[in-house]
Amino acid sequence: MAENQVEVIKSRTDIVSLIDERVKLTRAGRNFKALCPFHGEKTASFFVSAELQLYKCFGCGVGGDVYAFLQAYEGMTFPEALEYLAKKAGVQLVRGYRKQEDEQRVRWLEALHLAEEFYHYLLTKHAVGKEALAYLKKRGVNDSLIRQFGLGYSPESWDSLYRYLVTKKRYKPEEVEMVGLIIRSTRYYDRFRGRVMFPLRDMRGRTVGFAGRLLEVDAKEAKYVNTPETPLYHKGTLLYGLSEARGAIKKKNRVVVVEGELDMLASFRAGVTETVAIKGSALTADQIELVRRLTTNLVLALDTDAAGSEATTRGIGMADKAGVNVSVVEVTGGKDPDEVVTKNPESWRKLVERSESVYDFLIGRAFRSYDVTTGEGKRRISRQVAPILAGIGNAVEREHYLKGVAEKLAVSEQVMAEEVAKAGTVGVTNGEDKAPVAEGLAKMRREKLERYLLGLFFQLGEDIPEAVTAVEIDCVAEPAVKAIWQEVVGAVASRVTTVEKIVERLEFAQRRLVETLFTSQTVTIEPDKRVVIFRKGWQELVRLALKEKLVTLTSRLAELTNEGKRGEIETLRTEVGSLNAELKKMETV
Repeated sequence: MAENQVEVIKSRTDIVSLIDERVKLTRAGRNFKALCPFHGEKTASFFVSAELQLYKCFGCGVGGDVYAFLQAYEGMTFPEALEYLAKKAGVQLVRGYRKQEDEQRVRWLEALHLAEEFYHYLLTKHAVGKEALAYLKKRGVNDSLIRQFGLGYSPESWDSLYRYLVTKKRYKPEEVEMVGLIIRSTRYYDRFRGRVMFPLRDMRGRTVGFAGRLLEVDAKEAKYVNTPETPLYHKGTLLYGLSEARGAIKKKNRVVVVEGELDMLASFRAGVTETVAIKGSALTADQIELVRRLTTNLVLALDTDAAGSEATTRGIGMADKAGVNVSVVEVTGGKDPDEVVTKNPESWRKLVERSESVYDFLIGRAFRSYDVTTGEGKRRISRQVAPILAGIGNAVEREHYLKGVAEKLAVSEQVMAEEVAKAGTVGVTNGEDKAPVAEGLAKMRREKLERYLLGLFFQLGEDIPEAVTAVEIDCVAEPAVKAIWQEVVGAVASRVTTVEKIVERLEFAQRRLVETLFTSQTVTIEPDKRVVIFRKGWQELVRLALKEKLVTLTSRLAELTNEGKRGEIETLRTEVGSLNAELKKMETV
């Protein structure tokens, strides 16, 4: 593939629009910022430059162009990102850009898509699926949901899918086995038989696996069978319904998490379309990371049994670590969301809207678990609640809950406060104070400082004309960096002062270096401080250049003294004296 096709596609793609479709961006001067989608944070350190068409997080360090973002955010390979952007940009790609492993990945996805179509056809169009269709309708799953989520039916046959994919569609048995659709014993046979099929889709809506549910309630087999771990499907990194709920999650700025596929579909048909389902009762850190890219507000609505209660507690802890706000739905009126919706959809909507804070839920559960009228019950409640109160960082919020707990236990606030104090120290941080950026500049090696200043320059925006007056090109040692500075100074002298126009004047290799330097910045600087830091950086660079020159001249002076060349010695001594005076003057400024 011609290299310039990659650049043409990139030039036709606006990184701000691309990222804003996935992450809520807000303007910050000439750039845009957001909470980083790649790590948990409460203060935005993720920046997108419209002028450079790059993104950078100063919290976790990730950064790059549109291709890098899609690979990191969507989990695409480079060829997949290229195809996706080419389609959006209306560019016809030349062939030969895929590696062998990428071609295999495409075949696996195609086989899974064909399997979904096969199962869906049998459920909706074939007599063999009539019982399964009736079962779904009885559970409230209408034709619209069946179509939108691609539901299907796997017949009571050992090899119907095998014959369709291998015999008819000419896939190798090893390929179909690799994605979990068939099993090899003495012969190959279908993994899913006599089950309602739920396609499991990734963030981009591609089918990567299946969940199969038996129709018979009292069957001896497992009620659910899932695709095993494959190169495409990883149970802990997928949420059922996420691709379909994605738009609603962004619009409502929250995600409701339930346990199973039927719970998710029930919530969806009740109008809570920002719902997703975990596989089983365990919410994983990877799943929290998936939803955190779309919203920082998570509503847990897991089942009321012991496993669901335990999963809620674990989920709260992991979500809190990831910087996600958590509230909890107390599922009442049924054992799970599906049952609640079946009885009264409005009741489910109200339960979601009335979701309570994490602390209300955890404290309320402790009071519901023990008898508050007995001494033993009070002891158990206080023992369970004290660590929760100790973990509340905000003093006002902590005081609010402490007062309420003391009142319910019929004890003084002082007594309860003592129990909380025993449970742990509140609000202690072990973070070290970071030295100001300007102080750190003095410790940078010259080459690193040269690159740092060039990367910083392209963040200056409208301050470029003022800042460029601090540039001393002769102090730059690295040839590639020096050449870019020459282009920059020349551009500004010609009244070209926007980052976008300056970058256009650079050669391809120079633009790549600028991109690298911009995304390698490790500290975010407030816009009103950038010019000051930039000027201080150049002062330090000039000082380092003078010191290096002084070391060279001093060494040469020693050589001339040994050789007895008095004429040159006097000239060098004068130059050394001037450099020392200049350095001394800089140190007093």
